[in-house]
Amino acid sequence: MIGYLKKTETLPSLILTTRDEAGDVRLAAVNALSFARNDVAAHAAAAALSDREWQVRAAAADAIGRIGQVSAATALVASLADSCWQVRQKAIQNLAGSVSGTPLAPSSPSMSATKILWGRSTAAAMMPPDAAISVRRLAVLDLEDHRPPTAAGTGS
Repeated sequence: MIGYLKKTETLPSLILTTRDEAGDVRLAAVNALSFARNDVAAHAAAAALSDREWQVRAAAADAIGRIGQVSAATALVASLADSCWQVRQKAIQNLAGSVSGTPLAPSSPSMSATKILWGRSTAAAMMPPDAAISVRRLAVLDLEDHRPPTAAGTGS
């Protein structure tokens, strides 16, 4: 793999492939970018965040998270306004570091932690409603009905 072997001579070809006509080819190329742990790959993944297919944009958000270059965090913040909720979700996950294990911190004074946190909350508000919430709510209420009595014997 490019990142693991530290061979970057194939990186320009890989980046060119991220602009291929076929969506599955672009998707594979963006996924491969995550193995090149450098700014060049991070910027190519950031460019893929504007791809016409949401799957490629979501993979680009994951690639940026795996690459871990703070320089691409601004692009993830911009993806919090993507038209597709899956892309917004990936941006949140990668800003928080749930993919790489390391949150992407602000890279410049213009990208403050407040802006990232505001972006996360905005994206969370744009997520589709949880269809299963009513089922979980009923399950919790049912569990409350079957709670063992308290030590005082009041049952509540």
